[in-house]
Amino acid sequence: VEAIQYLLVLATPVELILVGVCCSGRGDGTDPYAEVSLLPLPEYTIPSDGVTMTCITCTGRGHIYLAGRDGHIYELHYTTGSGWHKCCRKVCLTADLGSVISRWVVPNVFKFGAVDPIVEMVVDNERHILYARTEEMKIQVFFLGPNGDGPLKKVAEESNLINQRDAHY
Repeated sequence: VEAIQYLLVLATPVELILVGVCCSGRGDGTDPYAEVSLLPLPEYTIPSDGVTMTCITCTGRGHIYLAGRDGHIYELHYTTGSGWHKCCRKVCLTADLGSVISRWVVPNVFKFGAVDPIVEMVVDNERHILYARTEEMKIQVFFLGPNGDGPLKKVAEESNLINQRDAHY
């Protein structure tokens, strides 16, 4: 829809939803956001597959990244177009083959081991880097490729920066 200027991403425990944000200004041009309306986009609603998202960020080029309580980073791939060309899907960017298989084979009740979920993410559009902070206060750095369109590649991780119980944020 041409009137949509922005996308709002809603993440519930059940589904991920893209909502169009339409803005129109006053006739005198003083406030470009005088009227803001939301446009539901039901064709861009997908199941969360049981993964609760902890935070969402995006790039200037429209890539949407979501951090799951399961410790993984996902990208919400969406296409625009008319009719059957519209598509939306969630892709796990940080899982290896073993963890992908175990997600489908082993029920959550039988999974052991501590998960350190990402609770905060921010994108540096100029350097094409995604920074993430985990619940246990680790900082992770991911390179998004030379143009920001490449596969996500972890380039650094630093832990023990601050004790979580000493954090006052």
